[in-house]
Amino acid sequence: MARRASQSDGIDPREVDAAIDASVTAFKRLDRRAQIVVVIFLVCAGFIGAVLYFRYEQSLQSTAPAGAVGNANLLLGNPSGANAGDRNNYLMVKPYFVLSYDNDKCEPNWVSWRVTDADLGDAPRKQVFDPDGDLPVGFNVVKTSDYSGFGFDRGHMCPHSDRAANIDLSYSTFVMTNVIPQAPNVNQKAWA
Repeated sequence: MARRASQSDGIDPREVDAAIDASVTAFKRLDRRAQIVVVIFLVCAGFIGAVLYFRYEQSLQSTAPAGAVGNANLLLGNPSGANAGDRNNYLMVKPYFVLSYDNDKCEPNWVSWRVTDADLGDAPRKQVFDPDGDLPVGFNVVKTSDYSGFGFDRGHMCPHSDRAANIDLSYSTFVMTNVIPQAPNVNQKAWA
């Protein structure tokens, strides 16, 4: 059922009514054959629009994991078109952030998160990073020991400090799919 525009929509209902009245008046001035053509065109356009919208929704649902569509951490979009069918642009929807994982490089392509006052706090840091158990079978799973002896830090992408409201939020960032190798002077100084 169509809904009338209201002042709360930021649309002046009088302008909408005037536009509708003008369209109806113009339609009535057409001869019968032209009116039929207009009606057929509008029906076809509506049908094509509905089919395209349905296909778009289907593509989102078939390639995006549960929780990706409408996720607050993806308000600015999915920058690389990450999806569940691409091993090197694999979309992972976590409870507190979203990322695209590159299986060949064993690191995230990008990580996206929204920060609000409710996310901030003084929760302690976890002392160890965990392998990501959410990766599909057959994916390269990075362990914290993979960083030993190379001189690189495990650098958070979604920072602990942006998720320090409680232990659950804080500890969620200590997963290996949320880190990239960072030089200590970058991770411990410039990034901090």
